[in-house]
Amino acid sequence: MISVVLVVQQNESAELARTLQNLVTYAIDGFVVDVTLMHDSLDDTTRLLADEAGCMLRDQNAGLAPVLDEARGDWLLFMDPGSTLEAGWADVVNAHAVADGGAAYFQFAVLDAHSWWRCILMPGTHKSPLARG
Repeated sequence: MISVVLVVQQNESAELARTLQNLVTYAIDGFVVDVTLMHDSLDDTTRLLADEAGCMLRDQNAGLAPVLDEARGDWLLFMDPGSTLEAGWADVVNAHAVADGGAAYFQFAVLDAHSWWRCILMPGTHKSPLARG
């Protein structure tokens, strides 16, 4: 049903492992049908982890077209390494898909009112929405 796409950088094996571990249950259930890692270059540890997990590796410089052509899922889910999905997300997505609700996106239930301050005053502590899960 869903193809997951992750953009991976060098030395992100720990973050990638956390995300892939979170996706295993959904892959067993058949909800996640494939995972593609887009990269510029990978270190040996990250490459081995991707290979062991059965991920497809694609050169980031080739663009998104090859990933879209090879995706087996009906939907694409873009994630950052290190992000995880909370319990119950699959039920919401499934209900939306069954209702033929069209394109969708995830949103935080509670937005941090001070996040823009963090971006300005503490730029190293700010994470992208994908990185925060």
